[in-house]
Amino acid sequence: NNFYFASEIKALTKTSIISNEPDYFTIGEYLTTSIYDYGERTFFKNVKKLLPSHLIKIDLNENNKIEISKYYTLENNIKPLDVDFKEAKKLYINKIKECVNIHLRSDVPIGFNVSGGVDSSALISVASKEFRNSSDFKIYSIDYDGTRYSEKKWVQEIVSHTQKNCTYININSEEIIKNLPSMLNCQDEPFGGVPSIAWMSLYHQTKKEGTKVLLDGTGIDDCLAGYKPEVMMWLIYKQGKPEFNDELEGFSKY
Repeated sequence: NNFYFASEIKALTKTSIISNEPDYFTIGEYLTTSIYDYGERTFFKNVKKLLPSHLIKIDLNENNKIEISKYYTLENNIKPLDVDFKEAKKLYINKIKECVNIHLRSDVPIGFNVSGGVDSSALISVASKEFRNSSDFKIYSIDYDGTRYSEKKWVQEIVSHTQKNCTYININSEEIIKNLPSMLNCQDEPFGGVPSIAWMSLYHQTKKEGTKVLLDGTGIDDCLAGYKPEVMMWLIYKQGKPEFNDELEGFSKY
């Protein structure tokens, strides 16, 4: 009749009923598909996550009865638009501007974590031209020095339109190995690979420079189905539902 909850799994393993015993189903699924963090199961047996937009209710008067319900569904809050592509593009750009504007509300120094992608380009473009003077923020970027993963030339192209300098955090294999143990301790479960470790170094640098708020372009790629793993998770979620065939047909074209 015990119920334990925490924001980190490591806290639960300190209790008497939760151990470090692995959930082999989750591990097998991860090793097979590379997909993780999309359901309530974790990599630890008997540890489950409360999913986004869900709440949990425990009735102490009915033998600790547990009830989990979903209080928000994105699909039910999206109104279909009968517009052509040109108008849809205009509406989408306006939404990006509105979102960036809201996130720029701050009374402390702001910084931007950028890569060479479309999402970072959109973020910097909107922030520098629409809402703030170029002297009001700093720009940071991770560079995998001397490797094919370096996006520095594209970052420099983005930054050149802001009249600002960019602080580059150079990452090498020694830095990754050094930070891996502490990142694993923070994450508790598998995470998004080398970039997550690189961000740790970037955050340390921004803290040294007094940058209190750091924005990045995460989310735009996801909105436009830019990553195939996310599309696969969406298809898994839709499996068995009437619209599954239409979703699958759209993905096959993608």
